[in-house]
Amino acid sequence: MSDPIYRIRDWNTHFENNRTRELKKMDWIPVKTKHDGDGFTELLDHPNGTAHYGAWHLILQVASKCRPRGTLVREVVSAESRTLVPHTADSIGRMSHGSAVVISEAIPRLVSIGWLEVCNDSRHSPAPSCDEVTIEESTGEESTEEERRASAPTNHPDLEQAVAYFQKNDAGYSREEIEECFESFGATANNGFWYFGSRQVTDWRDAMSTRLRSIHKRSKKKKGRAYVE
Repeated sequence: MSDPIYRIRDWNTHFENNRTRELKKMDWIPVKTKHDGDGFTELLDHPNGTAHYGAWHLILQVASKCRPRGTLVREVVSAESRTLVPHTADSIGRMSHGSAVVISEAIPRLVSIGWLEVCNDSRHSPAPSCDEVTIEESTGEESTEEERRASAPTNHPDLEQAVAYFQKNDAGYSREEIEECFESFGATANNGFWYFGSRQVTDWRDAMSTRLRSIHKRSKKKKGRAYVE
């Protein structure tokens, strides 16, 4: 039996903000300092409650490095393939240098209080990377590129579509800025869908335009400081 896939419940709502959504890599996590919620008091009401709370923060930090962020999966690379597999207490312990025993104890408690959830939906199951051929289990036939595109979420483009759109419209953004913007949306995608804040993106052009303005402004400031120095 394969390991379950765990996900931080409502990651985009609770652990992302306007600053983190522009980051390709999270070096910090916005965490509230509230100590009177039902989940917090229930978690701490245990002989090892403080240790379990520490395990929760290690799990959050590992989840911030996953793709998509908040879903506890990791990439395993072999000579033949690159595959996503579920994180386990052991793998989280190795990454965070924490106790796998304590993390293993904490996980079911975190599920019970609703801070973690198990992804039973097949859309969250480990899958090959996009570069590999998808095999349909029911027929054994290989799906075509057209079929994969048809089944993909429609609320975001691929990278080259985005680059072509903004270059065609002479928006003044560099390819590097467009790539940074594209990757920032990809890092916070949920179920393969782009989100802007807690809302699912309905028009990727508007969403990218809004974020690109901020990225472009930040790039200009950096160039200005470099020039002064």
